[in-house]
Amino acid sequence: MKAKTNKNSRAEELFARTPISKSIWIVVIPSLMIAFMIGLYSFMDQVFIQQFVPDTKIILSNNQVGEISKYLPSINTYSLQDYTYLLNKYNSIAQVSKIVQITANSVVSTSNAATQPLIIFSNSIVFLVPVGASVYYTKCLSKKLNHTAKNLWASMFWVTAAFCLSAGLIVIILTASGVLNLLAGKTIINTDPNTINGVLTSDELQRLQDYYDGAFSLSVHWAKQYIYIYAAGTILQGLVAIFSYFIRAEGFNAYTMIISITSNLINIALDALFIIVFKMGLLGGVVATIIGWTFNLVSFVIYVWIKNKQKLVLMSLKDLWFFKFNKDLLGPIFSLGLGGFIRTFGVAFSFFILNIVLTKTVFADPGHYQFYWSKTSPIISLFLISVFGISDGARSLLSYNYTRRDFKHSQEVYKWVILISIIYAVVIYVFIALTADNLWMIALNVDKELIPQTANFIRVMTLRIVITSMTICSILAFQGTNSIERSLFATALENFITFIVIVPIGFGFATLGYQNTSSVDVAN
Repeated sequence: MKAKTNKNSRAEELFARTPISKSIWIVVIPSLMIAFMIGLYSFMDQVFIQQFVPDTKIILSNNQVGEISKYLPSINTYSLQDYTYLLNKYNSIAQVSKIVQITANSVVSTSNAATQPLIIFSNSIVFLVPVGASVYYTKCLSKKLNHTAKNLWASMFWVTAAFCLSAGLIVIILTASGVLNLLAGKTIINTDPNTINGVLTSDELQRLQDYYDGAFSLSVHWAKQYIYIYAAGTILQGLVAIFSYFIRAEGFNAYTMIISITSNLINIALDALFIIVFKMGLLGGVVATIIGWTFNLVSFVIYVWIKNKQKLVLMSLKDLWFFKFNKDLLGPIFSLGLGGFIRTFGVAFSFFILNIVLTKTVFADPGHYQFYWSKTSPIISLFLISVFGISDGARSLLSYNYTRRDFKHSQEVYKWVILISIIYAVVIYVFIALTADNLWMIALNVDKELIPQTANFIRVMTLRIVITSMTICSILAFQGTNSIERSLFATALENFITFIVIVPIGFGFATLGYQNTSSVDVAN
């Protein structure tokens, strides 16, 4: 009886007896930090890739053709001098839109922008089960349904593993089918004789296009390497997620925060080792990610084993092999987790659409605008994930009190989350806006001539962080109170409905602008 009391006392003390004004910080800060550290590692990964890969990979520099040579028709007829000569002649034509110079930075940026939608899509599947399962696990703890809680933990562990394997397989299939060719931008040379006006011959125009075709092919090749390894390690990411959510549902938030921070510090150190020292390029970044996930998983397994031996948590590694699978739980858990899935999938969807608009439209100028986007998306991911972390941390607190029919405490949780989310997002946006043309330009290795446009692009696109902070509270309320239909509607409203309305309107204005001015800058 004492063991049973110990296992439930931590959650009951924190969720039911501690004042909400205090407990909200206990659950939100670790969750916010965990989410921020996840985003920070992804951001730092991009910093190392975009800062140091260009320094370790030769692409049309140091008087060499470098990495793109294998993608050119004949290495004997192509050189840095030839490319520079053709580029300068082309950009001297007054009637054409100026194109950017091919650099290792531009190739890496294209690879980064192309991989983001697939990575976020994979993450959406990974977190489908843990989010909903942890809510029901909290309900079981609050009602002292220990046997049901054990079966829930074991069942959802294996369901998560199966879903992660499926997610990895889907991403691998999409990559092999050529979706990265759709997401990566390629500069298209204007060959209209009336515009070129004899400044370059048709052979010279084709040769210049060959350089940009080669850069495009190299970007896709690097992106494929990254995605294949990332997808293969998705199972590790999923198991880390299920352990993290369930440990926090038991009330042990601080440990998950510490392990997350430690894991990300290890990842950052390995990034430096693999990218700078071993010169592995994008490959080094993803290998460091896999090792970080492995450390995280091993740390959680050891922690659960120790705490279970001390009879402080209900979770048990032994239960993973001896349990009764309850298929009736799948429907409610999937339904509840579907809100989080749609939320993350919606981000992937928005990134996918933006890549298409920036690279495949008649007014596309991927050399400039996909470059700006590649520098902006890591910042959005960093802080958008941390905003989601606020509601993730408060979900168990709201669910526990709502299950006990303590509506006063439930309302307090909701109001605190609204306040914390909006204040956090506004402070973050002001910081980003004030430092857009210096701090972020240095961190993400923006070419000097592109700093003003990139900074303005960042200021506009990161407004989404503030807007999102105003919507996550409704998602929290509906998920925490098990209002599945409303949860799905609120999540869909945030992403799909918004993009279905806003993107077509924006595309229409861009098309009209291009038709009337023939300027890709006006259109974009």
